Parts: sequence; structure tokens; C-alpha cells
Amino acid sequence: MKNQVDETFALVSAAYRDPEIKATPALRGILLKYSVALQTGKTYGYVCQGLNTEVSKYVHDYRYQLPQSMVQLMHQINGD
Repeated sequence: MKNQVDETFALVSAAYRDPEIKATPALRGILLKYSVALQTGKTYGYVCQGLNTEVSKYVHDYRYQLPQSMVQLMHQINGD
């Protein structure tokens, strides 16, 4: 499980540094929220479920195509 947490944290960090995401405050906020959650001991499942829910809602609300870094993160947490 530790490896999954480390991988997910690395992908969250990479996505956060993506210029497209830097230009999108709502996505930056989602990533920051769950990055902090990983660092403060929230469970991997909590983080994955929260990311899934909030990113899906964002995509639905804004009809926005996600940057590749966010797509990669979503595939990781969904086991695709």
C-alpha cells in the first residue's frame, strides 16, 4: 500500500506542476486538498474516492477536457 500512496503522491505532484493545471485554480485546489490528505495520514481509499468524485464533478460541471497529467492520475487511482 505504501508504494501506491507514494506513486499517487508523485502523480498528484506532477499534475499540480502541469502548466494547464496551474492555470485552472479549481483543479489546483482539488490536487492540493488531496495532496495534504495523503501527507496527513488519510487513507489511500479516502484520497482516491475523493479525487474521483471531485474531478468527475469538475468535468461534468465545466465540460472540460482534462490535461494529460490529470488523466494519468485518474487512471492510476482507478486501476486502469
